[in-house]
Amino acid sequence: MGTISSYSPSVKAPELSTDIWSKFIDILKKWQKRRQEFADLTAMSDYQLQDIGLTRNDVYREFYKPTSQRS
Repeated sequence: MGTISSYSPSVKAPELSTDIWSKFIDILKKWQKRRQEFADLTAMSDYQLQDIGLTRNDVYREFYKPTSQRS
């Protein structure tokens, strides 16, 4: 009876570099911060927003701004 040999492919699947993961984590952190800022601002009254120089439309306009135009 023959022996069973293990198959080892000569080409391995590429692994994601830590650089890609760190960029991914940075994007998630920015998204989370942006979401929290939006939640904080939308929870404010119109008077509070006016006190810091914003309107409710400013808050929504900034949040829904296209990614390419965000600061």
